[in-house]
Amino acid sequence: MASYEFLIIKNKLVKYKGLSKTATVPKGVKVICRGAFKDCRKLIEVELPPSVSVIEEEAFASCTSLSAVNLPDQLVSIGKRAFKACSSLRSLRIPQGVSEIGEETFSRCKSLSSITLPDRLEKVGRMAFFGCASLKAIVIPDGVKTIEKKTFESCRKLKEIHLPDTIVEIGDSAFKECESLEAIVIPDGVRSLESNTFQGCSRLTDVRLPEKLVCISDSAFEHCKSLVEITFPK
Repeated sequence: MASYEFLIIKNKLVKYKGLSKTATVPKGVKVICRGAFKDCRKLIEVELPPSVSVIEEEAFASCTSLSAVNLPDQLVSIGKRAFKACSSLRSLRIPQGVSEIGEETFSRCKSLSSITLPDRLEKVGRMAFFGCASLKAIVIPDGVKTIEKKTFESCRKLKEIHLPDTIVEIGDSAFKECESLEAIVIPDGVRSLESNTFQGCSRLTDVRLPEKLVCISDSAFEHCKSLVEITFPK
């Protein structure tokens, strides 16, 4: 691939200027800068070199044809909205060095059906997986303390989710309109369920609440028409 397709300054890829369906980022690049590939709607595949350690905000946002991108093992940071609206992206493995998934990082990735999160993950940002309509299952690793506002809203095919014991807070609308979710166990550290937490989870049948729960807000289970059992703490 011709070097003129990449604007690179001091090991930072500032802008991709190509029109190809595939892009192989040159060796030695360490940072994919903010918006570097944004709105490259014809781009289908990106190959990142092992040297990449940072993907900044909106780096690949609205690459609507992007279906495959490798995330190098050296990666430690993924910025907000980095892959927002990459509507053809199907699966991802987040490297072990990444400790935070930023706000809206994978929001509206409607074809994303599978994602593997790193064991050392500490934070999942607001709306991180909002509108990931094809996502079927996800395991949140130990160490994450909060499920932020609208994190999984409108993940309509999400059937299974594992929440670790380290969770102490679940934000409002966190699982709103997860229409395929059938059962969930709320970790013991959670003290309250915010507004609209499970609103519109039409197939939810079984909810197990923690002993320390003191508050269930209005509409937390609104329109959960299949809900037949809620296990309250003794």
